[in-house]
This record gives sequence, C-alpha cells and structure tokens, in this order.
Amino acid sequence: METTQFEVLDTLQESERFLVQTISYQGLTAVLKRSKTPQMAINLAQEHQAYQLYGEMTSEVGCPFDVAEVLEYNAGSLALSYLEGQPMAEVINEHNYRDNYRLLAGIMAYTDNRVGVSANGSSLTLQVSPHGQSKYFDDMRQVHQKLSTEEAAILSNPLAESIEYYIEHSSLLQTAFVNMDLTASHVMIGDAKPAIFDFENASLFAARFIDLINMTTKIWFVEGDREKALQFYDDFWKAKAESPDNYSEQLRTLIMQRVFGFSYELLTDPNQYHNTKLEMDTKLAANIVAVYEWGMGL
Repeated sequence: METTQFEVLDTLQESERFLVQTISYQGLTAVLKRSKTPQMAINLAQEHQAYQLYGEMTSEVGCPFDVAEVLEYNAGSLALSYLEGQPMAEVINEHNYRDNYRLLAGIMAYTDNRVGVSANGSSLTLQVSPHGQSKYFDDMRQVHQKLSTEEAAILSNPLAESIEYYIEHSSLLQTAFVNMDLTASHVMIGDAKPAIFDFENASLFAARFIDLINMTTKIWFVEGDREKALQFYDDFWKAKAESPDNYSEQLRTLIMQRVFGFSYELLTDPNQYHNTKLEMDTKLAANIVAVYEWGMGL
C-alpha cells in the first residue's frame, strides 16, 4: 500500500518510528499508519492482529467497546476507519472521572476474561532476555546517580529492591494477549459506543494484567491520588468477578516493574520509547515509594 494512492488530509503524528495521517479513502476520512523502521513494521503487523482479535470481541452481545475497522493492510502500513469523538483523557474531569475510569476498568476486565491466560490456550510464561534485561538494569542503576540527596533518601532502597524482586520473579510471569497501552488516552468517547484504538504495543505474549497495573500506577504516580487509583483497581476486579488474591505474585512483580520503570523515565530525557516530560522531584518520589509499599503488601 503506497500513500500516493490516497489524498492526504492531515498529519496527526510523526516520530522516528512511524507516521500517522488522515486520508481520503473511497470518499470517507480514514487513518493511515506507516512504519519507518523494520521494528515498527513488526509492531504494525501485531497491531493488525490486535484489531482483528478485538474486532471479534465486538461482535459479541454485551461487548462494552468498539474498535476501528481495518480497511487495508500491507507490510509496513495499515489503513483504519476514522473514529469520531475525543480521547477519554481529554474529557475526564473531577466530576465524571469515576464513571469514565469504571468504564475503562470494565473494558480491561472484559478483554481479559475473553482472551484468558494465553492466546493459544496453553499456559505460557514470559520469555525474558537475560542480556537485554541485564543491560536495562545496568542503565537503571546508572541513572540513580541523578537522584538528588533528598530524593535518594526515600527512593534509593525501594528502587534497588524493586529491581531485585523483578529479576527474581519475572521469569514466572504468566502471559496473555495484552494491549500494553490501554489507557484513558486510547479510548475514544463519542456519540456511539466507546472505542479503543492504537494497538501499537499489543502482544500475544505479554505479562497478564500489565494494562491494569500501568493504569492504576499512572493515576497514583502522576495525580498522587491513592484513593482514585485503588478505586480503578477494585473496579477491574469487580468487573472481572474474581479476587486479586489469586494473582498476588504476578501483580506484585508488575508493580515492581512499574516502580523502577517510571523512575527510569523520570530520570532520562524523552526518547522514541517514552515521552514522559515530567522530571523527578520529591513529590513524585514519595508517590513512587507509596506504590512500592502497596505492591509489597499485596
């Protein structure tokens, strides 16, 4: 699929890895996403697979979400129907956040209940690359030097301990088909049923519940609101109709990953892998420590 086939209407997003544009497609507005790197082409293939799998769920009675329709797919490019509305993150406010977060938690629970612990029906654990993991943790330990004296006083030990916990337990993480970035920024709210979009990071064999932990900790880290974060967490388990006690080690391991992962983002400049523009300060450090203590107490 070549972009010259379509009339480009606007550029929505561009990075070193991909280009996203609105186009005219058979008289309708559509979205065209193109890869710029070999790795992004692989990601785009996974994204196409994700749209197909999530699309199958939307045909079920009672499915709480919709997705964009895949119009065309070729290696390195994906054309999708255009979704009307605004991302949930742009419409949330202090008055409606409860309903919106409950909706998002319900979508997460619905997809987890449908996909199960693995995409092919077998019980699989996460495949961890020792070399890649070792390099990442070496980098993580180096950025600790950027902690100020005040920040280091409360954060250094939790960071070191979260890394060691993850190293010890990561090979036991159970996998599932996971969106990997199902947040309020990727749920479109409009006149019709809410629609989820942007499956760039979707994986057939990612750590189960990582979306839940990412969103819960994002609320806690950034907003510093323990109550709101745990409401979201509890809403997921209510919608799933299960107890988190059945998955304590899995959940704790993912929380530890978020503790050092978010710290790493705050202590490094934005790049092609993260766009975190916040910088570490004592308030954020205290939030990270609180999440660490919550995770260790599960």
